[in-house]
Amino acid sequence: MGGLYPCREAVEAILSPVEGVEKKILDLGVDLAPTPMDQAIYPPNLSFEIDDINLGLVHFRDSFDLIHMRCVLGGIKDIRKTLEDIQTCLKPGGMLVLIDGDFRMYKDPTTMYPLAKLSGDPDVSGVSEDGSWMARVLWEAHETSSMAGSNIEYLKEVVDRGLWNYSLLDPETAVGGNFFTPLGSWATGELSPTSTGEKGH
Repeated sequence: MGGLYPCREAVEAILSPVEGVEKKILDLGVDLAPTPMDQAIYPPNLSFEIDDINLGLVHFRDSFDLIHMRCVLGGIKDIRKTLEDIQTCLKPGGMLVLIDGDFRMYKDPTTMYPLAKLSGDPDVSGVSEDGSWMARVLWEAHETSSMAGSNIEYLKEVVDRGLWNYSLLDPETAVGGNFFTPLGSWATGELSPTSTGEKGH
């Protein structure tokens, strides 16, 4: 997974070799592979499947040691059902690494940027002549996903509250958190978790 994942020790423990056991990873993504693909150029233990996960994943039940899903929930129509499907794809003791984003853009952990105002926008709070164009783009993406049938409001709940209410997850080993990614120039030097807005649960 290239090192771009949280809980490194737990992931490495799940994937550590066990004699006679084939470890399997399912990487759920969006538009990661070109079509058509030439399978001959990939290792024999790597395969691609192009599916709409909104239709279910029953054919993968109890198959994977690790499932990695990053920035996919914005295209999901029923997030709760899809997450339940994904959990059933894990082998007993398997691990789900779920990373997703928020369509809201914050000045600090409690204050959102106002949206840039377009001509014809009504005078409402949260929209300003000197608002953020990036915040506006994210809001438009939110609205587009919602109009396409995605359950964006539930995505916010998942991002804000985590996955502890899912019966298949072990609350003793579940970990969650928020990380605020700075826009503009990156800070230099060592940052504490609180300075970047990261919080563990």
